[in-house]
Amino acid sequence: MNILDAIDKKTIDYKASGRYNTDDKTEYIDADGQYYGKSMLIILHNNSDDTLYIYIPEGLMLVSEDTVIQDMLITKPVYALLKPKRTQTYPLYAMCSEIHDKVPATHTKYTISKNNDEKLVSIAQTINRSFMQNVIGQGAVWAYTDNATEEDLRTYGARDETLELTLNLLAKAGIKTKLAEELNFVPPVKIEANKDSIIHSLSNDLDYANTVLKYKKENIELNPIAFYSGIGVIILIIGTTTYLAFRKRKNKNDLT
Repeated sequence: MNILDAIDKKTIDYKASGRYNTDDKTEYIDADGQYYGKSMLIILHNNSDDTLYIYIPEGLMLVSEDTVIQDMLITKPVYALLKPKRTQTYPLYAMCSEIHDKVPATHTKYTISKNNDEKLVSIAQTINRSFMQNVIGQGAVWAYTDNATEEDLRTYGARDETLELTLNLLAKAGIKTKLAEELNFVPPVKIEANKDSIIHSLSNDLDYANTVLKYKKENIELNPIAFYSGIGVIILIIGTTTYLAFRKRKNKNDLT
């Protein structure tokens, strides 16, 4: 059951929050709970008497109740198993969708939006398929949601290599951004094979293979005249060698 359906039917209750603990003196790296990676938590409670399988797809938006805190985009799906009347907590891979707002913390409450941007869904799906739960994927989100510039992304850890991968990710997702214009990025050309082109290619390959075989046959097969002439030469050489050897031996016997 999709989580939105389960919420509408009141089959489950949920609470969502950030994972970053502002009271903890431990320094977090981004992938462990600030603005990307496993940055969010969701607590699900099964209200029913049945075991439920709840699907949380990538592309859902988590909206902060505090407007100065970032809204978060879920970038990796979760398949949650909920036993009857039980509560379970799951970490969520999510990325910030507001580059200049504050990071979500454990005390920040979130709701799941029912209205999702199709382009953000495409970006989230591409991030998940490409295993880019990192600064590359986060840069792609900000390039779309905040029109982030090269300078903006470099401030948050982007480098030449990651910027190129971010632009490639956006191209795969089918998203055009000002960042691509700023960096004069040209998407890789996609070569799509159709049935006609495949048949044409196979036909060319077969013609080439037949040509090679014909050439080999014409140039490797022995001409009969050349073959028998060669045999004659070999017999002559063997005969001559045998005769000379026999004569030498006879002369030696005559001397003794």
